Amino acid sequence: MNSPVMRVAVAAAAALGPAAMGGGPALCLNPQPPVPAGTASEHVAACDVDGDCLLDLITPNKAQNTVLVLKNNGNGGFAAAVAYAVGPDPEATACADFNGDGAVDLAVTNEDGNNVSVLLNTGSGTFLPQVTYGLGSKPRDIVSGDFNGDDAPDLAIVMRDLNSVRVLTNNGNGTFSGPQNHPVGADPRFVIACDVDLDGDLDLVASNSDGQTVSLLRNPGNGAFLPQVSYSAPGDPHGLACCDLDLDGDPDLVVAAENNNVVRVLLNSGSGTFALGGSFPVGSLPDAVACCDLDGDGRMDVLAVNAGSGTLSVLRNTSPDGGPVSFAPQATFATGAIPEYVICGPLDGTGGADVAVASSGTSTLTYLRNCGQGEFLVGDLDGDGAVGGADLGLLLGCWGPCFTTFCPPDLNGDGLVNGADLGMLLADWTG
Repeated sequence: MNSPVMRVAVAAAAALGPAAMGGGPALCLNPQPPVPAGTASEHVAACDVDGDCLLDLITPNKAQNTVLVLKNNGNGGFAAAVAYAVGPDPEATACADFNGDGAVDLAVTNEDGNNVSVLLNTGSGTFLPQVTYGLGSKPRDIVSGDFNGDDAPDLAIVMRDLNSVRVLTNNGNGTFSGPQNHPVGADPRFVIACDVDLDGDLDLVASNSDGQTVSLLRNPGNGAFLPQVSYSAPGDPHGLACCDLDLDGDPDLVVAAENNNVVRVLLNSGSGTFALGGSFPVGSLPDAVACCDLDGDGRMDVLAVNAGSGTLSVLRNTSPDGGPVSFAPQATFATGAIPEYVICGPLDGTGGADVAVASSGTSTLTYLRNCGQGEFLVGDLDGDGAVGGADLGLLLGCWGPCFTTFCPPDLNGDGLVNGADLGMLLADWTG
């Protein structure tokens, strides 16, 4: 109890009040100095672009029509942004290895350009000039995933003016064909990829602001998505997240209801159908949501950024195994003006999920580091509260000598990622 980390954790819990403890580990996020970024950024993504096994930040710079790469400096912070030209009014970003060379590439939607920019990695964390693919009017959110089972990541993009999600299919070499059009509801804003029916194929979910619904596009296994199934989501649905909130093994949905100042939970029946599982107060005009285990108790917590109040709300999951879903009252943290997107993950590599927020009213990113007092699983490299295939992939991708002393997959701290670390990861395996 006398260590500096424990003192910070206890102080943070006291500041947030007894509800922050909720009978479990304390919630402890430590605000860092704002990270300089682009003007009016509405999105941020995290991926390892330079192969050093540390997560870098990617954010669009709308004022300059560029995408910014902020490399992790290895001591819990980020280097100055490097800009790459994209199209007019860049909106959202996705990261994946599109051409199969082992290096992470970028895709950026350009809302006024009516296209998506793909920037292939040179292999050293720098990027070739953009190649653009036409989409139609007002592409907005974007997600990457292997939708047709060929091991090449494809792209799915929300089309606001067309009331659809359009899919670009990877040709296997980092070029794309299509798009294929999939109708959803009115004024779609966000899209996520999630295997909702646990059949091994990524499905798509879109939030429809004017339609007051979320649309589920189920994947039959070949990427030719079935017609939408709609679920009611009143209150101007915006941000979406997918995670197992009631610990029944099935992924549930979290929806930001912007006009009602709540997040809604849609519980999975176990077969990929959904029913309302409750509405939970957050701040004013919640825009985006995310799930991660912030306190190390093995339960996925919910984060929401509130554009109207300039805050981040954290709902610590207190659900018993099998439900019903419950949360401690929200804990709030200041962000930049008009926060519009939030991500969480092991950004500093020291244990526990950290948080980054993009705000369109500032030229910085909000960055909160996890104080790490919970019983975090040693092998949980992606900060999702479980140890599974994604963590194994991260460890194997960093096999060999560490490039820096800051090397999260080096679980035993000996400077090498090898069989000893693999054994530690497998000992924590949750599937």
